[in-house]
Amino acid sequence: MIQRIVSPIDGSVVAERELADDAHVEVVLSNAAAARAEWRATSLDERIRLCEAMVQWLIDHVDEIAPEISWQMGRPVRYTPNEILRGAQERARHMMSIAGENLGDIAVPQVDGFTKFIRREPVGTVLIVAPWNYPYLTAINSLGPALLAGNTVIMKPPYQAPLSAYRMMELIDGILPPGVLNIISAGTEGSQALVNHPGIPRLALIGSVPTGRAIAKAGAEQLKHVTLELGGKNACIIYPDADLSKAI
Repeated sequence: MIQRIVSPIDGSVVAERELADDAHVEVVLSNAAAARAEWRATSLDERIRLCEAMVQWLIDHVDEIAPEISWQMGRPVRYTPNEILRGAQERARHMMSIAGENLGDIAVPQVDGFTKFIRREPVGTVLIVAPWNYPYLTAINSLGPALLAGNTVIMKPPYQAPLSAYRMMELIDGILPPGVLNIISAGTEGSQALVNHPGIPRLALIGSVPTGRAIAKAGAEQLKHVTLELGGKNACIIYPDADLSKAI
């Protein structure tokens, strides 16, 4: 199925893409699964080094990604570079700086002659679903922890605004080992196949309440670990003496 990407700026068609079916989903899952053992065995220092190289490459190419974000979701182009730089310089690098704090084994004092410890291990393959309004920044929020913890990732960019994610993948191609970070163009059919697949034990969604309900329900059937950020609708109280046009 072919989807047209329409810009909210003027209603023009800025791109077309083919949406994944069940067969495409199986290929992406197979690639992610094949990369799991090697990425899991990669040292944390090496994961950080590769992620830093990926982040720096995106910073160096911010002017290429920013216009595509604007055309897809309507934000003025003077604001979109900041989204990319915040994601890379603030979020991603902060994650790399604390990555070692929550990894490794934790010993627990002996009780009744038994030695106990907590072992933190990668879950396997993580599905990340990003929203249309901050397609780059929100993706980084989920990508960083998943990759640094040793998981392979399948990223599903937002249905309305996928182009910046494609451009990001083109720019970083060859930095991470094959199959560690994957992207898939999915509509309803492909998304359902991903969510329901037993090869994905962990899902992270930033999106709408209806989509969150559907993913939570599907994940519960297989006891998947699901993280949902379903948005905030902040109240705007306009007093009688306010400038109405400015408030709007």
